[in-house]
Amino acid sequence: MAKDKSTPSKQEPAIDVEKLQRTIEEMDALSQEALSHIGAIARLALMALKTPDGHRSTSTLAYALHLIWSEAGIAETNINAAADSVGCGHMDREHFRRESARAAFLSELGA
Repeated sequence: MAKDKSTPSKQEPAIDVEKLQRTIEEMDALSQEALSHIGAIARLALMALKTPDGHRSTSTLAYALHLIWSEAGIAETNINAAADSVGCGHMDREHFRRESARAAFLSELGA
């Protein structure tokens, strides 16, 4: 008896196309918002550097850079969570290898 191709097999998870579409739309919205924020902050910081006062206020530029870093981290977490929710999260295997090597190094130092 031929297998019905419209029924997912036990090895193949069923794909909820509507959920996948909603998730992709959410990821798009998250990335657009975060990148707009990051771009605006970076443009303001660059504009400040075109004035003498911008060079007098390095703490303000430092706060702007910190905000860019923070916004990028939040976006990364939110986008990754959305991708994970549909089983499509990226795993950086090289990151895990680096962390494993670091742990081994620290273990050798007795830390």
